[in-house]
Amino acid sequence: MYQLRLKELRIKAGFKTQKEIADRLGIKWRKYASWERQEVALTLEDAYTIALVLGCTPNDICGWPEGLNSKNEIHGREERDLVECFRQSTDQQKDALMIVARNAAGMSKEGAERDAAGSASA
Repeated sequence: MYQLRLKELRIKAGFKTQKEIADRLGIKWRKYASWERQEVALTLEDAYTIALVLGCTPNDICGWPEGLNSKNEIHGREERDLVECFRQSTDQQKDALMIVARNAAGMSKEGAERDAAGSASA
């Protein structure tokens, strides 16, 4: 059996009240509260959605030891917001976002390579 760590993770993520996270999840406060009190079973889909908002994994929510999901953990509010925005986008918007992200990553890599080459020649 597992012990949900919703309250601990909610507070760690900066959500002081159940209502704050419920609003962020787009659900009623009572629904979230019933999960946190373990009165109602949490579905895998709901656990995943909550994990995105909390910046953790479903394994963390369930109190399971680190596993295969740990490398996919979301770090920080900006990354969490970015993932949330991406998930709420249309397919066309997702394609455009991916182009921008890939270009930005490419530019960052190219810039790092230029800086490294410039340092080596100095």
